[in-house]
Amino acid sequence: RRPTADGRSMGCRRSRVEDDPPQVAIHGLKTGMIKLLEDAGSYELHELNGLSPEYLAQLDVVVLQNFSVGLEFDHGWVQALRRFVLAGGGLQEEARFATEFRDHMVFRAGNRGKAIIENVFGDPVYVLGEMGTGRVLFSSSYYGYTRPLVAVEGQAFLGCIEWLAQ
Repeated sequence: RRPTADGRSMGCRRSRVEDDPPQVAIHGLKTGMIKLLEDAGSYELHELNGLSPEYLAQLDVVVLQNFSVGLEFDHGWVQALRRFVLAGGGLQEEARFATEFRDHMVFRAGNRGKAIIENVFGDPVYVLGEMGTGRVLFSSSYYGYTRPLVAVEGQAFLGCIEWLAQ
């Protein structure tokens, strides 16, 4: 099944049949990361093709990699994604950093956020939170550019997608 802009090809995520795989829309995800999600065999992947409420209502998770666009709070895209999460969707945004592996972006968890992965200095690198009936994860990981994710790093990524899809 493919989500459509008018929302008619799939039911709303709230009425998803239990055996249906979570619908995951991706934007900017590198080939290795797509393969990791496909190999997990748990998700139906789609390119993100819109931000209308009808389109987003068909999805369980939206993954934005390299979505390092500075947008104001009242920007239409920001508000569309907020409504998606408030209505029960899951959003993962991976912040891009153009430095060596040892360097990375650090997040500050807000009042409703929680750091789940920290660097060796105790600075938050993965921050998650819940809004309305949805979930959000901010990750500063530079995934899929030089090597595939393996072991604990791969498990952390897939675990986050699973949590977002719940």
